[in-house]
Amino acid sequence: TQAAVQAILNAMQSAQQAEVSLQNALATARDAAAAAEWDFHNAILGVKEQVIAQYGKSSDQVQALGLKKKTEYKAPKRQQFSI
Repeated sequence: TQAAVQAILNAMQSAQQAEVSLQNALATARDAAAAAEWDFHNAILGVKEQVIAQYGKSSDQVQALGLKKKTEYKAPKRQQFSI
């Protein structure tokens, strides 16, 4: 009957509206999570800079952060060309 079809149509429309609102909520949550990740990333960069400024580029504290000490890098050497 027409009433049954109208009830199914109303159920479909309400389900679609719920889907759209949940998609918007997901997008908002995703944006908030990305912003929090960038804040954490920038904070860690600040920590690294502060440790380097406080202890120096070749300190054990720099190595504890997972960075290489300045003395661990190889010094550049001249290239010798043979003819």
